[in-house]
Amino acid sequence: MRTGTNSDHHQQAGRTRQGTLPPDELDRLLASMDEPGGWRSALSRLDLPVLSRKKFWFTDSRKSEFYRRLPVGEHRRALDVGSGSGIIAEGLAGTFDEVVALERDQRWCRFIERRLAQDGFTNVDVVCGDALAVPLGTDRFDLVVVNGVLEWVAEGTDPRSPWEVQCTFLTKLHESLRTDGAIGIAIENRYCLSHFFGLTPHGEPPWTVILPRRLADGISRRRRGIPYRTWIYGPWGYRRLLRCCGFRDVRVQQVLPSYHRPDSVVSLWDGLRTRDCFPTAKPAKRLVRDVLGRTRLLGLLTHSFYISGRK
Repeated sequence: MRTGTNSDHHQQAGRTRQGTLPPDELDRLLASMDEPGGWRSALSRLDLPVLSRKKFWFTDSRKSEFYRRLPVGEHRRALDVGSGSGIIAEGLAGTFDEVVALERDQRWCRFIERRLAQDGFTNVDVVCGDALAVPLGTDRFDLVVVNGVLEWVAEGTDPRSPWEVQCTFLTKLHESLRTDGAIGIAIENRYCLSHFFGLTPHGEPPWTVILPRRLADGISRRRRGIPYRTWIYGPWGYRRLLRCCGFRDVRVQQVLPSYHRPDSVVSLWDGLRTRDCFPTAKPAKRLVRDVLGRTRLLGLLTHSFYISGRK
C-alpha cells in the first residue's frame, strides 16, 4: 500500500464520507478477516448491524460491469477513485492489465489490500490518499471510475463552492486520462422523485437537496451546524459539469433500481422502466408516479445515474 499526500481537511472529509459505514464495525471486520474463510466468512459470521445489511456493497460484482463495458483505446491501466470495499477494483482487474485503487480512509485501504491477497489479485495497486492531493500524472489511465464519490469531494474546509471543487477534481481526472480514455461516474439524481416527498440521499434535512443552494445551506447550518456541501445535480447539470472540465461525448443514463444495486442501464426517457423502482401503497403517490411514467418524464426523476464521458 502506498500513501499519498493528505491535508487535514481532506482527512476530515474522508471521515465524513464513511459516516454511513461505522468505523467500529470495520475495525471488527479487519480484526477477523484473517481467520479461516477470510473476509467473506467474517462478513457473514459477525454481528455487524450496518455492514451486514450492506453485504452487496462488498460482493455485488455487477457494480463494475458498466465501467468494464465503456469503450477505451486500450485496457492497460484503470483508476478506481474512492475504492471503498474494493469490489469495483477487483472487477476492473479482470479486464485491465493494472488497476490503481485510490482510497483516502486508511482502514479501508488495509481491508482492500488483505481482500485482494485473499482473492488472489496481484495487478491492483492500493494507494491511500485523496484524489485532490495525490499526484495522478498526465495521460496515464485508460479508464477512471468515480462510483458514489463526486458528491463528497467538496466536504472539508476548502472555501470555494462545491461546484468549483468538483470542477478541480474532474479536471485533474481528465488530465490523468490518455486520449480516447473514458470516465465513468455513478451518482444520485438531485431531482429524484423521492426527494420531493422529503427523503434525502446523504442525511440532509428534508427537501434540502431540491431547494436553491443558498437556502439549503442556511437550513443545513441551522439544523445540523454544518454547511451544505454534498451538491448533486440533474442530468443537464452533470452534462454541463463534465463538459466544463473538458470531457466530450458526455452521456447520462438511468441505472435501475439504483447504482447501489445495479440491475439495468436504460435511457432517461424510459419512464415505464423507472416506474417499477418506485413502489408505493399510497394512492396519491402512485397516481403521480403512473402519470409521469406514461408521459416518459419519470426517467428524469430516477434515483441515480451512470454517466460517461471521453477525453
